[in-house]
Amino acid sequence: MENNKKGRFSILKIPDYKDLPKWKIPFKIFGRIIMFLLFLVCGVGLPVAVAIFWEDIVYQGTYDFFGVQLSTIVIAIIALSILVPIGIYGLIVSVKMIITDLQMKKFRLTLAPKIGAITIIILSISAVLYYTPGWYLYLGINPKWGPYIAFHGDDGMQISWDTRSKTESKIVYGTDPNNLDLEATGGEYFWETGEKSLHHCVAITGLTSNQKYYYKIPGFDNNLYYFTTAPSPTSGEEVSFTILGDTQGNLNIQKQNIGCMNAKFGIEGLNFTVVCGDNVNDDDNIAEWDMLFNKQSYGKIAPYVPYHVSSGNHECGTMNDDPDYPPRQNLKLFHQNKFLKTREIEPGDWDIGYYYSFNYSNVHMVILDNFNSNEELSDGQVDWLIQDLERNSDNWKFLCFHHSMYSSSDHGSYPDLAEILEPIMHEQQIHAIFYGHDHIYEYYEVNGTEPHKTYCFLCAGGGGSLKQVTNPEKMGERVWPTEQSYVNEWGNYVLEIGSWTTDDRFETQYGWEWQVYAERTHHYMQVSVDGNVATFNAYRTVDNSLIKSYSYVKT
Repeated sequence: MENNKKGRFSILKIPDYKDLPKWKIPFKIFGRIIMFLLFLVCGVGLPVAVAIFWEDIVYQGTYDFFGVQLSTIVIAIIALSILVPIGIYGLIVSVKMIITDLQMKKFRLTLAPKIGAITIIILSISAVLYYTPGWYLYLGINPKWGPYIAFHGDDGMQISWDTRSKTESKIVYGTDPNNLDLEATGGEYFWETGEKSLHHCVAITGLTSNQKYYYKIPGFDNNLYYFTTAPSPTSGEEVSFTILGDTQGNLNIQKQNIGCMNAKFGIEGLNFTVVCGDNVNDDDNIAEWDMLFNKQSYGKIAPYVPYHVSSGNHECGTMNDDPDYPPRQNLKLFHQNKFLKTREIEPGDWDIGYYYSFNYSNVHMVILDNFNSNEELSDGQVDWLIQDLERNSDNWKFLCFHHSMYSSSDHGSYPDLAEILEPIMHEQQIHAIFYGHDHIYEYYEVNGTEPHKTYCFLCAGGGGSLKQVTNPEKMGERVWPTEQSYVNEWGNYVLEIGSWTTDDRFETQYGWEWQVYAERTHHYMQVSVDGNVATFNAYRTVDNSLIKSYSYVKT
């Protein structure tokens, strides 16, 4: 009886090191060290990080905190108030535990530090799942995305999607949702057929203009999708599209912008959507591409609304600066176009050039590439641009690219780019230009007193961190002066250079005399074209409120 009692208690007691097999001792010490590091990060690392990046935290304004929009300062306070006490207490316990272990003595671990460690782990996992839903892609698991569509030539539409295992690339479609009697096939690239693949792109051509089509993807899902083809330039159909830049893997802002677009215009109220480059931070970061194709982001509207992009500087790089990585490999895979099959690299260029154009009703949209030749427009691209604009002389002519031709923000203006485009703007009567790169909203009216004026919009509020425009260390001599900038009711800095002439510090900034309005805020733009009138609206991401609206009457 006594032996049984002794045996029973020996099972429940905390073993001493002398009771442990030698091979278990290193694992036990390793576990203690891991717990120590976990509490160290929360108790010391977190407040140090907040202190270092406090200025950036303050400048960000608001952020999505697990579905609730809060001030970034409030979020920092919540995180510190929860995690720092747990971290400090756990750190003290961990140090005692490690010291006791090194002395080969017993240490009774109470319930409190265990609960603290479990709390930290649960919060960390919740944050990863909420803010990086594609975390599993870092483990080498293939994504399942799509479908998403884009215009393909004058009479076509291309449909793309991704599967976790290799399957054939086939869609069925038709004008009657109950009778999808047509079929189209493709491959990893739209011109390939027959080979099974993970990425799929199917191009359908010969479609009727301004016609609604329905489609399904056999073996992918059972959903019925639809799209409407572009009306002809002479149709007189009204046009509505959205445009922004620099999504940069920020699912938080992307979700809000797509939600705002959907709430204000609906899928039926958008004819296409465009991103002005820096879609992701690194071209090979699949988890960031996942944030774009996520069903709460562009994946919510892209099965129905043609989705086009330009290239930014971030698509030209990789996470590890891999010199052997093919230039912009994923950009050209996920966002294909007809030129991919036929265009060759020109002498002196590093890539084929990601530039193309498409029409919707009387709107001609040109996507340019700032990066196919030493971060500028190649001669071949400029020649193509002029010819392309001449072929569409009667239409509204809009340009989209990445580098900020005129900007009062961090990177400033690019005079070399302006020197190339300004003569073309005037000679070809370009009506509006959209670009990104500097993360603010800004509007320039170039040659506003002349017959052929051009509206230029810096619309880089799609997700990248907002620029610290009033910080001299970040902006240098181009810092937004407090006497000419102000904070509006949304807490955003605003700059209107054209409304004052008492300060000449911006005269070194190319194009400053055409600047009309700038606001430091995440945002998106919506453009409406009705006959000879185009209206350019900019909306804040935080509450879908109107920033500014400008109208252009084409003569």
